[in-house]
Amino acid sequence: MDMKRSSYLLAALLVIAIPAWVPAQSEDEIDEWFLKAENAFARGRDRKGLGYIERVLKAKPDDVEALRLAIGPAVNVGRYEHADTWSGRLLENKPDDRRARIDRAEVLITRGKLDAAEEVLKPLLGQKAEPAAKELALDFEARGLLAKMRLSRGRRDDAEKIYDSLVQEAKRVLIKNDVRALVALSEAYAFFRGLREAEKVLDEAQKVAKKKEPVDPRPSIVLGWLYLDHFYLPGDAAEEFKAALEARPRLAAANWGLAAAYGAWQKAKPSEEARRRARGTNPHYPEVLLAEASKHLGDMLVDKAQDALDRLFAVDAQHRGGLALQALLHLFAGDRARFDQELKKTFEVDKTYAQAHLLIAGVLNGRRRWPEALHHCRAATLVDPENPEIWDAVARYSLFLGLEKEGHEALRKADKLDRFSHPWRKNMFENRRVLDEFYREFTSRHYVHRVHKQEVDAFKPYLVPFCEKSWRILTKKYKFDPPGLANQPGKVLVEWFRAHQGFAVRTLGFTHLGATGVCFGPFIGMNSPGARKPGEFSWARTFHHELAHTMTVGLSKGRTPRWLTEGLSTYEEKCYEKAWDRGLYRDLFDAIHSDNLCKVVSFDSNFGGPRVIFAYFQGGLVSEWMAEKWGMDKIIAMLQTYGEDKTTTTVLKEVLEVTPQEFDDGFKAWISKRMEPVKLMPRYTATKISEFEEKLASSPKDTEALIGLAAAYQTSGANLDAQEMVYRARKAGVDDPRLHYIEGRLAVAAKSGAKAKEHYGKALEQGFENHDMRMDLARISERGGDNDQAIEHYLKAVATFPMMGGKTDPRLQLARIAQGDGDLETAVRWMEEHVALTYEDLGARKQLLSWYELRKDTKSRRRHLEAMIQVYPLDKTVHVGLGDLYLEQKEGDSAVTEFEVALALQSQEKEEDRSPAEEANIRVQLGSAHLLDPEGADEAEAQAQQALVLVPEHAAAKTLLKKARAARGR
Repeated sequence: MDMKRSSYLLAALLVIAIPAWVPAQSEDEIDEWFLKAENAFARGRDRKGLGYIERVLKAKPDDVEALRLAIGPAVNVGRYEHADTWSGRLLENKPDDRRARIDRAEVLITRGKLDAAEEVLKPLLGQKAEPAAKELALDFEARGLLAKMRLSRGRRDDAEKIYDSLVQEAKRVLIKNDVRALVALSEAYAFFRGLREAEKVLDEAQKVAKKKEPVDPRPSIVLGWLYLDHFYLPGDAAEEFKAALEARPRLAAANWGLAAAYGAWQKAKPSEEARRRARGTNPHYPEVLLAEASKHLGDMLVDKAQDALDRLFAVDAQHRGGLALQALLHLFAGDRARFDQELKKTFEVDKTYAQAHLLIAGVLNGRRRWPEALHHCRAATLVDPENPEIWDAVARYSLFLGLEKEGHEALRKADKLDRFSHPWRKNMFENRRVLDEFYREFTSRHYVHRVHKQEVDAFKPYLVPFCEKSWRILTKKYKFDPPGLANQPGKVLVEWFRAHQGFAVRTLGFTHLGATGVCFGPFIGMNSPGARKPGEFSWARTFHHELAHTMTVGLSKGRTPRWLTEGLSTYEEKCYEKAWDRGLYRDLFDAIHSDNLCKVVSFDSNFGGPRVIFAYFQGGLVSEWMAEKWGMDKIIAMLQTYGEDKTTTTVLKEVLEVTPQEFDDGFKAWISKRMEPVKLMPRYTATKISEFEEKLASSPKDTEALIGLAAAYQTSGANLDAQEMVYRARKAGVDDPRLHYIEGRLAVAAKSGAKAKEHYGKALEQGFENHDMRMDLARISERGGDNDQAIEHYLKAVATFPMMGGKTDPRLQLARIAQGDGDLETAVRWMEEHVALTYEDLGARKQLLSWYELRKDTKSRRRHLEAMIQVYPLDKTVHVGLGDLYLEQKEGDSAVTEFEVALALQSQEKEEDRSPAEEANIRVQLGSAHLLDPEGADEAEAQAQQALVLVPEHAAAKTLLKKARAARGR
């Protein structure tokens, strides 16, 4: 048929009037759509199911069953206006239908239209005059909804009367086979803190629900929150929310509950995944939007926070949590009067909503504004003084700020009010008990230290001078004297936890914390050196980092963004010791080439996800760049300006006279210049890979897309895909040395050294350089017995990535080869370069010590032994070695300290592991050190006598005894 003619015919058909007697859709079609909708809803495909329902309603707008079926799924996917319309239409068609009234009221409640919801429920709120013996006189579900509305508007007394009526009625009539009535009864029991009764009722409700299809998920959801909010059992809560998801896949409420349970369980990744699923199902889910607004406020992304709140208010214009966060926006803008005014609106909605203060405190905590967070927790106790959760929050922030008396009193108050023991509170009680029983407290000029009694004698001699030196450096640099503790002005409390779990509990209340130190201004919590394996971290480096926070948080009144306070602390590490470099240059290289550097305005958002470690590193580099470009006075001015509640954009404009874009561009140019010597193939981000794929789809022979994808696939281990890209590039006529490099890497993965060497050789012939390629070639050469060639490649590896440290540092291989060749001088040089990049490598330092001992290089040995103490001061051999050096150099006091520490560490060893001979040797050396002091003869004699008790024929001890007595004139 002629196409032009057919289009005319179609147009004609569209304008022909359809006779009134011809139905638009047949009843069979409508039934089919209805059945498909039911099936889709049962599989959790609510959007698809609603598509079928809309077809039904287009044909039959008042189809009661279709309206009834659509309301729940519409709410679940966030189509609240449709749910509002459909529930209203259902009630108009079925004014005497109880279920229609309940459905309508629930939609109105979700939208914050409580007066309208109560009006809808009125016909259900009466009491039957003469109910049958086993018949309920009250509508439990309707009254339960009314009670929750009363609570959400601060009318607790009214809610109590309603819930009491349900409890009393349940005594008269045993509820059977009514899931929703049982759920309402459980909520009544929970209100009166009859938690076991609530659990029992919900267990029965679940049994009833499982007898019907589809299974009602409500009992599982309510039980999940009961376990989470009252029993403090996040694992059990998670199982209940999973059960709800089995009954109703993709239920936003269940996924949100699961996110909360995993969050309380300190399982960040599954919590975030569940939250994402909840948002994916319902992008307008109020609690998800509230959480997003809270997070954006914590990251100072004000526009994003406002957008989330606007979407929240579109669902419920009087959402209490939303109103509290809306008020907080004004506080962050520096308008405290407007904040107070707006916060009042929250309490006009619900005068009992103490959670508003806790919500605000949580955001302020993330912004490091702990005194203000504590203020709001205290205010919450005035609103709801019987709530243990609030007293727990008072305890948390009090202890953060070193207000121990208030913190302990709040803990006891919470425990007295709570029928169950909250895991956080239980952990805190145990934490405080351990501190009181096993830790020794002492003060220095600027600190109150708490150190485990088994470590204090060995650690204190180094702890005190280092911390005081750190104080002098940072207070002078930042021109700031920390006010210190409320009860001890000018002093900072530092708790050094011997067990990492104790440190984590002190910080979070739970054991899941990856950090080694935290700072809350007047309080610093730390892993002690013994909390980690030797070489895992430097206690000195970590402390200096944390004390820098005391300066930056203090100068900014807690208003500094996280990127700046963490960045400056990381920068201060390198200012103190150049080797204290975090060394994430490989990640930095990738970020530059994927255009994925953290941007200044959104920088803080990187601290809450997988890029947190990189965010620290880049923050340190940004701080270094700022100090170099503008100087410390400008940085101090930035901190002070942040203290005036100015945004990052404003601070950059007022202090540095740049826009955020200029700031980002300036840093990128500076760091790109520094990274010019680095020759690597970038590890591209998923976003960059997608760009390559899109480019290749439109331009199949694009060189950069082909090579970029080949490299990305090879890096990720998708070797077949990488080979495919190389093939396509070759076929497209691409002649690029990077292809040879990629083929070489693929050959290495296939354990074909000869093939790899061939491809790498071709790449080199074309002038290509790459660190990874040189490392591969060095290893291939070594396996082939050609050390000279290996050395050449390792040297090139150093040149192509000069800041590479850690276990893969090519300098380690160069030192090893030089040692094997008997070239000690070269071995020492390369190992020194290595520890200049990898400060905490104790194994490398011990190797250097042995080499320097062969060379009789006392000065270098001393330097490394002292550095080792700043990493791990609990190694007895280090102190003995350093003591011997001090003794040789006639530094008696220093030698005494080292030998006394060695003896303290020896005393902590298991008795069966102690060596009397070793202790005797240390005591002889200690005595010899005392003897360098004209007044030390008595101590020298005492040490000699103790050595002889341990080893009666100890020749050196006998000699020492004679010298000591001679010195005393005996």
